Amino acid sequence: MRIKLVANPGSGRYRRGRALDLAEDCLSRGGNLVHTDLARRPGEGTKITRKAVAEGYDLVVGCGGDGTLREVVSGLVGSHVTLGIIPLGTGNVIATDLGIPKDPRKACQVILQGHVRRIDVGRCGENHFILAAGVGFDVEVIARTDLELKSKVKNLAYIYAGAKHLPKCKPREYVIESDGFSGTVRALAIAVCNSYRYGGYRLKRGISLADGLFDVCVIRGKPPLDTFKIFLGVVSRLGVPRRNLLTFKASRIHISADENVVVHNDGDVVGSLPMEFQVVKRALPVIVPKA
Repeated sequence: MRIKLVANPGSGRYRRGRALDLAEDCLSRGGNLVHTDLARRPGEGTKITRKAVAEGYDLVVGCGGDGTLREVVSGLVGSHVTLGIIPLGTGNVIATDLGIPKDPRKACQVILQGHVRRIDVGRCGENHFILAAGVGFDVEVIARTDLELKSKVKNLAYIYAGAKHLPKCKPREYVIESDGFSGTVRALAIAVCNSYRYGGYRLKRGISLADGLFDVCVIRGKPPLDTFKIFLGVVSRLGVPRRNLLTFKASRIHISADENVVVHNDGDVVGSLPMEFQVVKRALPVIVPKA
């Protein structure tokens, strides 16, 4: 089997030990041919992955965090090539959701076992995501997070950026058109969820990666009290209070606003509204631990 490793040298745990050397050694057992390419610039992971697909690789392994995996997934969708994951990032939310061990050696063992599950993938404009996309307060925090600070203190950098931006947070009006709900909403944020994990915490139970539907969560509230309570819920991993949530399911959703609002997917800013989000059903074969 031919295996391509796509690694991000800027990922949070990349520099610790010999993670890539270990992965190459472990995955080459049994006669597998393993090659590694480094994605040093934004978008390069997708280009490397598409080239690997064109060259006939059987498996592409994302070695990094959620941003690295987002790029790899964008290069894999529609190809039938399987995804493997070695989590080396800061948050590793995608790996956690799929049950992938954080230890690189154990993650390689999962890959060698070869148990494949097909999952839905979200499309956001020209980009793809596994976990979620969205607009609002959380995206503004992502855009304001100091990357140098993040490399030192990991997820605390997001909390610091959120606390600084909290006094400026205000709800906006969004126009939603979907096959599950249509109307104008006033919201602090809108999360288009493919998974039940959102930014590392559980936003809503019962969300499936393979049901062909998004769970859309409209987060509502009035500053400053509601905003502060929601922020505390996110930081403490307790989630957003139910009274602040409007939820519905949809396979397609279009969101627009009169203001300039940026959009994220899987933790990276990828554009601005208006934006169309669609489910690509069971589009990605990914290796996961056996149940």
